[in-house]
Amino acid sequence: MKKSFLVLGLLALFATGCSANDYNNGTYDGEWEGESYGTLFTAKVSVEIKNDKIVSISLDENSNITSPAEYWTNDSVWFDNYEELLDSYKGLAVEDILQASADLSEPSVTGLDKISGATLSSARLLLAIKDGLNKAKVDTNTKS
Repeated sequence: MKKSFLVLGLLALFATGCSANDYNNGTYDGEWEGESYGTLFTAKVSVEIKNDKIVSISLDENSNITSPAEYWTNDSVWFDNYEELLDSYKGLAVEDILQASADLSEPSVTGLDKISGATLSSARLLLAIKDGLNKAKVDTNTKS
């Protein structure tokens, strides 16, 4: 009899869609847009999440994330290192990334890796990633 109640209880738990994850599994697009130096910057990413952890992040090739040459002449700092930066996010908890901060006025990135010499670009990237992650949040109001 006790086994029957245990099985029924477990079935009821699964039937309600109860999940231990705070974020839905899947791939989410994130975007950040802002202006400085008289230039419109965009960062567009796709973030894949599984079990509240980052599986992969890709940067859209049409993103305009680095500063104009007259303000920053060493684009290779960013282009030689951004894929490694994206790889450094793999396996991190979604919450850890959302708690990190990016300040474009300083510029600074706190709580995560960044590319030294490309802090503004790293901050723009982080803001786009956070936008995608926020879209994955489990809506607790719709759970049964």
